[in-house]
Amino acid sequence: MWGNFRFGLLGAMAVLSACAQNVYAPQAEVDAARYVSNEAPYVSLMTMVDNEDGKGAHSAILVNGSQVALYDPAGTFKHPTLPERNDVFYGITPTMKTVYELYHARDSHHVIEQKLPVSRAFANQVIARMEAQGPSPKLFCAINVSDILRDFEIWKDVPSTYYPGEIMAAFGEVPGVTVRKVEENDTGQNVRMVLVNR
Repeated sequence: MWGNFRFGLLGAMAVLSACAQNVYAPQAEVDAARYVSNEAPYVSLMTMVDNEDGKGAHSAILVNGSQVALYDPAGTFKHPTLPERNDVFYGITPTMKTVYELYHARDSHHVIEQKLPVSRAFANQVIARMEAQGPSPKLFCAINVSDILRDFEIWKDVPSTYYPGEIMAAFGEVPGVTVRKVEENDTGQNVRMVLVNR
């Protein structure tokens, strides 16, 4: 019985994997969009949280290294000025970061950013790992985010999971993480950001 269940699960995962879309922007577009921030290097876990039940609904990773890049696996976010390579977006200026956050923040959901200061070299390693992950099929956002994080010793306790809330909880246990919450109603008239320092 377990064998049949396992076979069926693996088959379903194979079908889902086949649905991943390979998007690969030309190098010229990636180079033109490149944004270098004056802010200290960091890695941020971005979690979209359901306002009704408090459960995580989506995971992404934002990194400020030699450039600012966003890993948004299995997401629906797109922007004409942001070149994409298999779920990695380039050119994430402060304005584009806000656009991304307010794309997700609404009456039904809010966004939690958990930011961890790191060295620029470490941040670049995370970007390289994001780029190596490849395109994500639908529903695989959390498992792919956790796979990336777990490749680094500092996040060894992050579970391999399909649940964004579990990743958020584990990421928050790392010393030095700060938390920021973004809320907005659907009219776009009420934006509220809260910073909580640990």
